[in-house]
Amino acid sequence: MRSIRLITGNQKKVDEYMGFATKSDIALNFVPLSISLPELQEENLDILMNAKVEVAKTFSDLPFCIDDASFWSRRYPWFPGNFMKFVNSTLGIAGLQRLFDEWDQITAIARIALYIDQKTFIFDGRIEGTMTFKNIEDIDLNMPMNSLFRINETGET
Repeated sequence: MRSIRLITGNQKKVDEYMGFATKSDIALNFVPLSISLPELQEENLDILMNAKVEVAKTFSDLPFCIDDASFWSRRYPWFPGNFMKFVNSTLGIAGLQRLFDEWDQITAIARIALYIDQKTFIFDGRIEGTMTFKNIEDIDLNMPMNSLFRINETGET
């Protein structure tokens, strides 16, 4: 089994990755490494991810992966979705409720960088959904969009 570092300070992400690995045929052992990565307020997703990879390279002795998510709103098409973490950390859930309505259309973009053999590979995923505030009392403040984003295909958060 090959080991790969998962660069995150969020234990919830570690748990999710471990869960995916055990449910699949992927023979990877994720080894968490908690370091502070830059949270640039930058619109260009490539610049954001490359900055994180450059910092992580100085800390990891193993191949590693980093993920980043952004949430793009149809209500505010001019507002960069990669600023959502900043919005949440400054305005909180109450601020998000003032900005968005139930059923507002959101596009979630997940980006994963895999650094292996001195090369960076970037993978993107896109999911369409809507905002929901129905389960607001159960929100995990470390990953609030997991509870606030309803996936169109399944209707689940």
